[in-house]
Amino acid sequence: MSALRRRLTVLVGVAVALAIAVPSALLVRADADRRAEALDGQVRLSARDITAIVGEGEEAGALDVEAYQQVPRAPGAPLTAVVGDDGAQVVADRQPGDALLDRALVLSDRDESDPVDAPGDVRLVALPIIGEDDQIGTAMAWSPLQPLRDRTRELALRTAVGAIAGWLLVCGAAFVLIGRAVRPTDLAVAREQAFLADAAHELRTPWAIVRGRAEQAQRDGVRDEDLRVIVATAQRAGDTITDMLELARLDAGRAMVVAEPLRLDALVATCLDERADEASRRAVRVRLDAPDRVVVPGDERLLARAIGNLLDNALRHGGEGGVLRVAVRERPEGGAEIEVEDRGPGIPPGQVDRVFDRFHRGAGATAGGAGLGLPIVQLVARAHGGEVTVHDAAPGARFVLRLPR
Repeated sequence: MSALRRRLTVLVGVAVALAIAVPSALLVRADADRRAEALDGQVRLSARDITAIVGEGEEAGALDVEAYQQVPRAPGAPLTAVVGDDGAQVVADRQPGDALLDRALVLSDRDESDPVDAPGDVRLVALPIIGEDDQIGTAMAWSPLQPLRDRTRELALRTAVGAIAGWLLVCGAAFVLIGRAVRPTDLAVAREQAFLADAAHELRTPWAIVRGRAEQAQRDGVRDEDLRVIVATAQRAGDTITDMLELARLDAGRAMVVAEPLRLDALVATCLDERADEASRRAVRVRLDAPDRVVVPGDERLLARAIGNLLDNALRHGGEGGVLRVAVRERPEGGAEIEVEDRGPGIPPGQVDRVFDRFHRGAGATAGGAGLGLPIVQLVARAHGGEVTVHDAAPGARFVLRLPR
């Protein structure tokens, strides 16, 4: 896994964790507040109901305990109690305990109606029961807080489990998607590293030859053979550097494709004319099959470079006294194609998939070439929306450059 993929995944994980954790915490807090507010409302309402039920007895200023006893008790409802004005407990759902009772009497004297936390871990409301002229007792209502806390804890646990599951799912998806997104970058970096390593190796050899021959010429005096080797090697190094720059521009998308109507048959004929001397030197017979005008939109400079590279490759691998066949034709579905076929030894089966690798040279090459020509052809074809393929011609090899309409 690349460092970029790891960093992006970590950043996404942190961002998603914050995006999930904050709303989840707020959700749990809001639910706890809502439940607490509902509990306070129930306790407050129960205390007020008691004051209304027992506030007027059969005798003036007496508590109507019988009416209180007849009130139905719903399961889970707040507990209640009625206390006389002298502090003696009269009747209750459940014994509140001395500490809770003392707290209720204090609250009743203050006429406080808001629920408070009270001994026994409960929420308590205590209201005075008023007779004709004065307080005749206290109405208590309370409810334990533990069930509320249990529900909040359960919600928090469920939310945490869901949040973690969602976080893992999102991080996993992000890991996969980021991997797909950065794969081209990883491949480009790996290709660039290999390219630089191969380039250093390729340039080191010709420059070492140039230096060695130049030093030898200094020691022995200038000889024609030394000068010839120096010039040829420098030319080879210059061609390699030019190819490397072209590849760099095409890789980075900086090679501007100026697509204009182009006579492809005429361009191929021009490229062949430029290599007539080389073909004659190698005793290679050239056959051009271009009976019709073939016009396609394309960049003349880039296409001339690609066609020239295909021809150079065929001349190098075709051998002395071979045949080079070139055909230009329109495709039935539109566009055009250029076919370059030599009669050399062909491509070994194990090397077919490597012919477009940079700095790869076939075993049949007789001279020159840095192994960058065919990769340039492939990039030029792709820049025009086309493709280049290689086929076994038995013997020899056949390359087909296809261009769209």
